[in-house]
Parts: sequence; C-alpha cells; structure tokens
Amino acid sequence: MSQKINICYFIGSLNIGGTERNMVKIAQKINKGRFNVTNIDFDNGGPLEEELKKSDIPYVFGDFTYDKHHDWIRRYPRFIWFLIKNKIHILHSLGYPTIYYGIRAGRIASVPILITTIQDYDYWKTEKELKKDKKVYKYAAKIIADGKGAMEFAIKQQGVNREKFEVIYDGVDPDELKPTKNASDLKKEFGIDANKKVVGIIARLDNKKKGQEYFIKAIPNVIKNHPNVQFLIVGDGADKIYLQKLTNDLNLKEYAIFTGSRTDLGDIIRLMNILIISSIWESVPKILLEAMYLKKPIIATNVGDIPEILHNNKNGFLIEPKNPQAISQKINYCLENPQYCQKLGRNAYQTIVNKSLLLENSVKKLENLYQKLMEENRSFGIKQILEFIERLIQKIRI
Repeated sequence: MSQKINICYFIGSLNIGGTERNMVKIAQKINKGRFNVTNIDFDNGGPLEEELKKSDIPYVFGDFTYDKHHDWIRRYPRFIWFLIKNKIHILHSLGYPTIYYGIRAGRIASVPILITTIQDYDYWKTEKELKKDKKVYKYAAKIIADGKGAMEFAIKQQGVNREKFEVIYDGVDPDELKPTKNASDLKKEFGIDANKKVVGIIARLDNKKKGQEYFIKAIPNVIKNHPNVQFLIVGDGADKIYLQKLTNDLNLKEYAIFTGSRTDLGDIIRLMNILIISSIWESVPKILLEAMYLKKPIIATNVGDIPEILHNNKNGFLIEPKNPQAISQKINYCLENPQYCQKLGRNAYQTIVNKSLLLENSVKKLENLYQKLMEENRSFGIKQILEFIERLIQKIRI
C-alpha cells in the first residue's frame, strides 16, 4: 500500500462562515485511507472546533495576533515546526491573511506542495496586498477558486497565471442539512407565532460586504402590505451593534430577530419561506447552494459569481445591490405568488443536482488534485536526479 498523503489545512478561524464550514466538511469527508488530515487555526478557535473534535481531526491554534509587540513572530517558528514534525506533504491555506503565512511557513518547512484557495472578490486589496500576492502566488502549486468569476477577477487583478487555477465549488453536504428539529419548535425558540411567514438572511454581520442594512431597510415596505411576516437576521460579526441600532431606529424591533451564530443552518433554512442574499460583492455563497438544495425561493443580488448559479425568473430572483426597494418588491411578490416561487425553488434544487454541486463531488475533485500534484512532485524529483546524473556523466567524459 502506498504512503498516505499528509495534508494540513490552514484556516483563518473556526467561526461559522462558508469557508470555515466547507473546510471542516472536507476534512471530515476526505478519504482517510489515502490522506491524513490536520488543521491549523490562525486564531484561537470558534464554534466549529466541536466539529473537529467529534471527527477526531487533529488541530492546533496558530494564535497569531496583531499587536504593537508583534507577538505573532514568537509563534511563527512553532507553526513551521508543526509542519516539519508532522511531515506535511500538502499545505492548503484558505483566505486572507493565512495565504501569506502559509506560503512562507511552507517554504521554510520545505513542504513539497503549497495550495491556496480564493473564495471572494478581493476588491479591498491595496497595492501593498497585491504586491504580496504576486510574491507568494508564484510558489503555489495550485490556486483553487470557488467560482469562475472569482478566478477571472484574480487573474486580472493580481496577474496570476491562468494555468495555476482550478475551479472547485463548495458543494452542498446533504447530511449537514438533515432536519434536527421541526419548524414549530424553532418558531417557539425565536418567539414567532405559528401562523407567521418567515423571511431571513444568513451571513456574517459584515455590512460593507453582506449588505444587511438594505435587507433591514426593505422591511417597512413589506410589513405595510404583509404585517404577518417575521424577519430573521442570522449570524454574528463586527457590525451587529450598528445593524441592531438601525433596526431600533426604524421601529422594527418586534419584526426583526437577531439570532446570533447558529450551527443548525439546515433547520433555519427550512424555517424560512424566503431567503435573501443582499451582498455587495461575493463569490458563490455556500448558503446560496444550500438554500437551493432545500428548494427555497431565493432573492439575491446580481453580483460576483451568484449569477453563475442563480438565474433570474428561472431558479430564483436577481436584483441590483444596495436596493431596499427591489428587495421589498420581490419579497412582496413571493408572498403573493407562493406557487410560482415554490416552482423556482424546485428548479433551484434541480440546478444543484444537474451541476453536481454536492460536497462528495467537491471532495473527489480535491482528492484527485492532491494525488495528481503529489505524483507530479515525485516525478519532478526523479527527473531532476536523472538530469543531474546525466550532466555528471557528461562532465566525466569531457
């Protein structure tokens, strides 16, 4: 039996987010007969730590912190030693700023294969970050994008060689979405009357990117026509206080419920009659694919890679970003035309099936990529040795 491939995933946190959830699911589902998996968390853990524990997946905290004393420099050698000690063959870094730390540490530790994952449109990056990108990406064996648009954006913005890219979507895990409680129990938990409709948004509370304020600003125009609707804002993040204040200022406290971070997202999606994605920029939100799989009517902004998957009036609704009026109009339309919107939900599910956007397919693609890169790496090493011997023989002859 051939030697197992040792993979280390390097992630920004273990908080509940699309990238983090996807990494944990891949670590759980990957073929343990072929791969050994470990995880390094850049920060200090989060709710998903329990998932790693339950699956007996080894993990450590990088505990990289930014402060005036640059305390992270003291911890960096520990990261490098972890890679050496565990004989890591593939270091797979996901997101910013882990890609910078991962590539540098991987090179120092002589990790044979370095992989990074892009899961966003990095509009925010300054010239400083773009210079860093160009420096580190040349050492990456592969760069994985979770959408074609994100790949094209990175190629154009960062000047990365197209051949380095591989597009692998964050597939849906049906097991993760299995019901654990019924809608009536959830409604009781949130204090929602049994006969009320539920419209919601699920995203990290990062208003600059996820645009929750436009969802909140759409609520008055909905309750004017449909007062029997409750609104859920699911997630946590730096903008929680701002968004709660906005809700209070608009006198929406009795209509909008902030649930905080939740691990039971399958149950939450099932509870919703309509899911809203109000992002200002985005790649392919994992929650989009999950809601499509669960046949939910979806109203999403026409940004990033969302229109790769969601097509207006075919399997959902696309609207322009930063437009509360458009959000409220579509919500009202869905509430008044439930049969048509349920049809779109069924079409959305069929899209997931037809495009094979399931976790098992994503994992298989990753496994094949890892295996291929390892074989190429071994072949490259043998080739280099043979070339060296040939040059040596030629010198002896001379």
